[in-house]
Amino acid sequence: AEFAVGWPQGLAAAAALLERFQPLEVTWDLATIGGRNDDQVLLLLPGTRYLLEATVQFQPVYTEDVMGARRISTWRRQVTSTTASRYAINDPNRTHTVEVRYHITIDPYVSPITLAREYTARRFAGDVGAAVGFLLIGFLLLRLHRRAARALR
Repeated sequence: AEFAVGWPQGLAAAAALLERFQPLEVTWDLATIGGRNDDQVLLLLPGTRYLLEATVQFQPVYTEDVMGARRISTWRRQVTSTTASRYAINDPNRTHTVEVRYHITIDPYVSPITLAREYTARRFAGDVGAAVGFLLIGFLLLRLHRRAARALR
């Protein structure tokens, strides 16, 4: 099985990561359709269709080590919107029934977050390279200065 970049490799490790998910509680404004908000209770009336909608976000958070390798460390999740509505069922044969529908949408436009160290091995290598370059330039200038000083003697 192939896994996404930064995910644990292996089914057992991936399952362990997903088991750390805490339940996401969705709370609707049920008072607008005849319910109670404090304990999320709704009295269902025959001949009525209830629609409970929610949009949720799941945002992976990656940590990047000093070598630049990314791994998923946690998830940020939140409910971004909820709607509760009710409609009369227009079918005369179904006036004794109740429909409750849930419509949960996962926001597809969420971008991952990467927590990176400020000073990585790549930046260190770049800084060492720059320092060596400055040393070489200084060495060449010193050598030119010494040659010029010898030529003037």
